[in-house]
Amino acid sequence: MMLLMASFGLKDTINIVNSEIYGRQYTYYEKLNLSMSPTEDEVKKIESLLSGDCQWVSEQSCEAKSSMSVHSERLFIIGQGYFFTTYDTDGNVLGLPVDGIILSSSSARDLNVKENGFISVLIAGKRNYLKVSRIADINSPQGIFMSQSYWESLGNTFTASALLADDNMNLDEVKQMSVIKDSVKLKKQYSESEELLDSVQGVIILLIAAAILLSVVIQYNLGLLNFTEKYREYATLRVLGSYNTDIKSLIFKSSMIPMVTGWIIGSIAGWYFLGLYVRTVSTTTISYSPHFTIDIIYNCLINRRRLLSFNPAYGMQVNSTDRYGRIVEVGRIKCCLQKK
Repeated sequence: MMLLMASFGLKDTINIVNSEIYGRQYTYYEKLNLSMSPTEDEVKKIESLLSGDCQWVSEQSCEAKSSMSVHSERLFIIGQGYFFTTYDTDGNVLGLPVDGIILSSSSARDLNVKENGFISVLIAGKRNYLKVSRIADINSPQGIFMSQSYWESLGNTFTASALLADDNMNLDEVKQMSVIKDSVKLKKQYSESEELLDSVQGVIILLIAAAILLSVVIQYNLGLLNFTEKYREYATLRVLGSYNTDIKSLIFKSSMIPMVTGWIIGSIAGWYFLGLYVRTVSTTTISYSPHFTIDIIYNCLINRRRLLSFNPAYGMQVNSTDRYGRIVEVGRIKCCLQKK
C-alpha cells in the first residue's frame, strides 16, 4: 500500500505542480527576454502595440545576507499585471506586500531568517535592506519576491529583464525590436517540464510492479498461514455440518482485519514516504509538494481485487478439509465402537 501510494502520488504530484505553475501561476502567451533595459519611449511603444496587455518583470541573481547566513538567491521584481501571480502550495494567492517582500521557504532556510525579520541584497554595488513580510511554501520559482512599487520606494530604478505578453496581432512586430533578445511560449515551457515526468516514468512503473508483487506475496502467505493455523478448527466445523461457503466466508472475514489495518497504516506511511520521495526530484527552482488524485481510489480497488483473487486458492485449501474431516469422523466412530 505504501509503495502504491508513493508510485501514484509521485506521478500525480509532478502533473499537478506542473499544471499549477504553467496554467495558473503563469498565464501569459509568450515570454520575451530583453537584451537591454528598454528606454521610456520603447516601453511606451511596446505597451501601445500590445494595448497594455503585458507585464514587466525583473529576474536577477543577487547576494542575500541575513544576520545568520549569506547565500546567492534569485530576486523577482514584479510589475503591474496578471500574467505572473504567486501562489503557495495550498493554492492561495500571495499578494505582494506594499512594504516588504515574500520569501520562499527554501530561501528562508538558506538564510535562516523568520517572518518580520530583515535581509539585505547586494545589486549593482548597492545594498538594499528588505523586510521579510511573509515566508511561504512556493512550488516555483524559489527566491525573493517583491512589487515594483516597493523596489522603487527604496530609491531604486526598476530595470525589466523580461516582458510577459498575451497573444496579440502586433506581438511579432514587438519581437522584431532590438531590445528583444529571444522569446519562449508558455506551451513550450510546459512541454519541457513534462520531460521530467518521462524521465521518472520508469521508476514509477518499477515501484508499482514491486508494490503489487510484494503485496500479493505477503497477503497470500498471511492468508495461507492463517488457514494452516486453523486447519483443524475448519475441519471440525466441516464435520459439524458447515458448508464450504461458510468456511470460505469465515476465512475472508478474518482476512479483512489485517487488510483494513494495512490500508490505514500503509496510507499514513505512504503519505510521509511520498513527501520524502518528491523532495528527491525537487530542484533549486521547483519544490514539489505531495498531491493525490482519484488514482488513490484505483489503488484501493487494486488491493481489494487482489484480496478477492485469493478466494479460489483458499477454496482449494478449504476443499481439502473434507478429507481431514472424514478422518476425524472415522476416528470418532472407532472411539465410540471401542467404548461399546
